[in-house]
Amino acid sequence: MAAKYVLENNTIPPIEFDILRNTGIPSKYNQIVDELLDIKINSSEKKLIPRNKELDTYIESEFKKLDEIVHEFDKEQEKDWKLLNEYFKKILG
Repeated sequence: MAAKYVLENNTIPPIEFDILRNTGIPSKYNQIVDELLDIKINSSEKKLIPRNKELDTYIESEFKKLDEIVHEFDKEQEKDWKLLNEYFKKILG
């Protein structure tokens, strides 16, 4: 969610999970996320929670989309650092 937020809004994501969640997850997953949060809040850190296949599928598809976007972004942002490197070498002498 945070990576998607950064790409879509060109700024750092909110720290508050509820704000991030409301801007990043389709509402059809809210009940699943609420259940997972409830388990996390009311359980010890050691408790293992079964994975949710529907949520896992959504997350995996989002990772694939974000990975494609990031690779395209990297290509667009390639810079020639030669001039800057020469400048620094000159200053540092």
